[in-house]
Amino acid sequence: MNTKMFQYENLSKYRSSLMGIQILLIMFFHFTEDCKNYGIRYSGIVYIFYNYVRSSGVDLFLLLSGLGLYYSWKKNSDKMHFYKKRFVRISIPYLIVAVPMWFWLDLIHEKTGWFSYIKDLSFWSFFMEEKRWFWYILVSGICYLLFPYVYDVIESAEDAMAGKLRLLLLCTASTVMAIVFQLYYHDMFANIDIAILRLPAFFIGVWIGKASWEKKNIPWNIIWIQTGVAFLALVPGQMYNKEILGTYLLGLFNYCICRLVTGLFEKAEWSDNTLLRQIKMGVTKVLKWFGCHSIELYLIHVSIRKVLNQTEHPTYRLKYEAIVIFGAMLLAPVLKKITNMIVSKSNCLQVTCKQ
Repeated sequence: MNTKMFQYENLSKYRSSLMGIQILLIMFFHFTEDCKNYGIRYSGIVYIFYNYVRSSGVDLFLLLSGLGLYYSWKKNSDKMHFYKKRFVRISIPYLIVAVPMWFWLDLIHEKTGWFSYIKDLSFWSFFMEEKRWFWYILVSGICYLLFPYVYDVIESAEDAMAGKLRLLLLCTASTVMAIVFQLYYHDMFANIDIAILRLPAFFIGVWIGKASWEKKNIPWNIIWIQTGVAFLALVPGQMYNKEILGTYLLGLFNYCICRLVTGLFEKAEWSDNTLLRQIKMGVTKVLKWFGCHSIELYLIHVSIRKVLNQTEHPTYRLKYEAIVIFGAMLLAPVLKKITNMIVSKSNCLQVTCKQ
């Protein structure tokens, strides 16, 4: 184990565990957001978390997704197979959850009619009306569509420096697009900023996938410097509330912490202390469960949260937040199992048709 260098492949090694951390952070962020919106318990750890962590778990989800897609593409670069596999995996659980949830909200609770139901289910209202329920599914689909082209841009670089410059170009282009929307289409930007500002994290994730695949590394000193800069900008500098830069800094800080966490996991794995190794195995196993059910946890979590808040059972109250958390944990494996059964059935039907 090289203690002076961070190995990018460790992000791939602990990818599921890191995704588990991120879904837990997102679930807690929603609790802190409810506390802020209702003006209850908005102090202490809730205040710190809401301002200095916020929804950066989404950035890391997309970063880790980009990393995972790079590995998947290396193993099978058939574009149609890639699109089919990825979109089936997000569309089936989305439809299972969203079809009845939007039906309840639009046709039963708010009585806004079938047209609103169709707009909401198809994400049209996300762009026009700032309806963000299940929005992560949409941005995941956009990233899946972009991935083969992002991969080509990064993979075809002549050397490491050219790869970094191309990554910088992708992130800059995305940021310029966000600034243009912010300046000239402010209402639209207010609707989609939550998605458009996350694209650089995905691009960086693809680049990290390449670095991980090629077993590249980076000195720990640089990681500590990056962590310190992000911390100083967010806390003493109070730049977390900047509309674009704040999102990037929160994502950077979370990414730095993830690298430190993987470093701790590796140190524990190579430790001579048996107890420490066992604790590490137990922690990563639990986190991996959350990571492997992240999409299902997200869909069910936001559904229960929305229903409770809409029916005057605010989830800033701990008893209702407990329903959100434990309900999601209980139902996520069920949703995953149903999704897998549908996918398996679909694959069997296709094989039969080909024969």
